[in-house]
Amino acid sequence: MCGRYGLFDDAGTLAGAFAPAFGDAVAGSLHRAFEALEPPLAPRWNLAPTQRAPVVVATGDAADDAADDATDGAAAAAALDVRWARWGLIPHWVDDPAAFRATLVNARAETAHAKPSFRDALRRDRCLVPVSGFYEWRATEDGKQPYWIRRRDRAPLLLAGLHAVHPAAATPDSFTILTTRPGPLMVQLHDRQPVVLPPPWAAAWMDPTRRRAEDVAELLEPAANDALEALPVSRAVNRPSRDDPEVLTPEGPALRT
Repeated sequence: MCGRYGLFDDAGTLAGAFAPAFGDAVAGSLHRAFEALEPPLAPRWNLAPTQRAPVVVATGDAADDAADDATDGAAAAAALDVRWARWGLIPHWVDDPAAFRATLVNARAETAHAKPSFRDALRRDRCLVPVSGFYEWRATEDGKQPYWIRRRDRAPLLLAGLHAVHPAAATPDSFTILTTRPGPLMVQLHDRQPVVLPPPWAAAWMDPTRRRAEDVAELLEPAANDALEALPVSRAVNRPSRDDPEVLTPEGPALRT
């Protein structure tokens, strides 16, 4: 699963993570969008469910037009934008968002297409969740040890997410993070991991012509990515109230594949 993550890269670094997948022009547009966020983007070391975080979405009209205009399965590009969104999806069909008690923080990639809470978003409202890294816990004799999973070069990661808009919700935009079976690194920690999208997969994930579950199924497998490492860190991160750099104090050598 993915129940906690960090996002402390600046707007330029975050936007740069999108350039390999979408090109410099899109990255430049996203740079401006990250800088224009209100409230402004600020470092977060310990993001928790129900809190707000920036996600990258395809703008509605552009996505629909691109999908309608595409022919012969050609990839279509939709305009991308950045939104503040609540972590924990509130489906568009919920009658009363304030009374909705499910905390839909994660969606299983294998079954999202069949779940009423996720299937519409999987078809028409996918998003990318930029993170500096994410946390996972491994059981030890002394209790659960938190690990910080990041790229070895410290570049941001792009996670596969689902997005929804509910005008009546306190935060109209919301999202969930898709999880899949663990790859070679994450299997040492847990039986699930978030879907980490390398650049070509990120572009395909946001392709609005891919509207069937089978069109994106191959993207939801754990990527063969040996650029990741898992660093044991301070158990202070177990408290959601702790949101400072000290939660990343190393507690031992990193795990690698």
